[in-house]
Amino acid sequence: MAQTVVAVQEIELYKGEKVIVHKETDSYSVVMKDKVTNLQTTIDNLESKIGGTKEPVHGIPSGGAVNSALLKNTATDYDAGWKPIDKSVLAPSLQTTITKAEALNTGGVANDSFSLGGVPANQYMRVGIIPTPTLADKDKVLGVNASGQYALTTASASVQQVVAAGNHMYDGVDLTAKFSEEISTRSAGDPWAWIQNRIRTNSIADISIGDYISFVSNSNNLYRMCVAGISTYFGYDTDNPTRKFIDFISKDCYNLTYSFNRFQYNNGLSTEENPFMASELYMWMNGLKGNVVNGTGTNPPVISVDHSLDGGWTRLPATLRAVIIKKKVLMPVRYSATATLNDDTNYVIKEVGPLWLPSEMEVFGTTHFSTRGWGSGCHNPYPLFQDTRHKVKGLGDGGPSVDWWSCSSRGSSSRDIVVINRNGAANVIGANSAYFIPLCFRIG
Repeated sequence: MAQTVVAVQEIELYKGEKVIVHKETDSYSVVMKDKVTNLQTTIDNLESKIGGTKEPVHGIPSGGAVNSALLKNTATDYDAGWKPIDKSVLAPSLQTTITKAEALNTGGVANDSFSLGGVPANQYMRVGIIPTPTLADKDKVLGVNASGQYALTTASASVQQVVAAGNHMYDGVDLTAKFSEEISTRSAGDPWAWIQNRIRTNSIADISIGDYISFVSNSNNLYRMCVAGISTYFGYDTDNPTRKFIDFISKDCYNLTYSFNRFQYNNGLSTEENPFMASELYMWMNGLKGNVVNGTGTNPPVISVDHSLDGGWTRLPATLRAVIIKKKVLMPVRYSATATLNDDTNYVIKEVGPLWLPSEMEVFGTTHFSTRGWGSGCHNPYPLFQDTRHKVKGLGDGGPSVDWWSCSSRGSSSRDIVVINRNGAANVIGANSAYFIPLCFRIG
């Protein structure tokens, strides 16, 4: 029966081993990256894992005569029941993939001009077609470790993830449960040290947008920190352009409200021209002390505050604070010594944080209320918010939905800030209002 590819995604299943999974109407096609030193042993392991009717396997040599004999269609080269794949039953796109890969690798000649999922074809060894009805564990996909042994992963952590990516309704998995053994043995049970090491060693292909790590704060509140973006601003840091990182945003908000400023004022100050970084909300979030606005108008009066003992930063456990880095990004400028401004007038690279808030552009992918141009041209939308459920945030972990702050000042106004309503829509409110705050940070 002809099959139709409905989704394709590269997934890392085990210690850096990657596969390309083609989710089809009645089967899963798995393109294995060449990490297997003995293809025959791998085939034997595959047979024992699948059970039932053995299905065709197609061998592709990689960068030399690696197991090239297995390409021959003879009983001695394959165990009984195994034979080169019948490409005619596959979806046309998958037939083309295999044909090109074969042509580029005939005789073991390396050729990087064609790639599968961004990885050169000569780095792949074979394609296995696994019809769902014949699988003993029909909702599982096979991964392979460095020893050529197969490891099964459940659909909720692999194929389901591929399908969910298409409709932006992926629930995410608890990374501390999925990688509990690795966290225990390699990072002494510290999930934050573990994720930092994974990022710094570029071993994050098996971590997806929406996956999460939960923790209990020093104030005894539970937070589920979701992967919001993986190197979303890669290259922005010109001092460290190759640095990889993950931005985390909490599923819900702090169980308290805080004002953006004490007065309806959404401009910056002479000492800090970005309105968010000049705000008292920013001071509180990061446990800082300094001057904040204490009035309105051009060059408003200021007052000294000290949140070093009561701020949001102090609520985080030391193990988490140790791995958070500042977010380097373009931030809008809104300040003049001669007038109160109603719009952003520029943007500049800033190191924000360690704690921050997403902008309207990062949440919605466009500007509804903030300044078009300077207010939108500096930020990228976070993939997490493609799932609209993440725009709706609760009071504390899983509490009723609440209104929460963004970091964006409203355009055509010197008073208002953009907020996200409890139903996930953009809105605006005076800067002196009391709204809720999500927890946002970067690890890298």
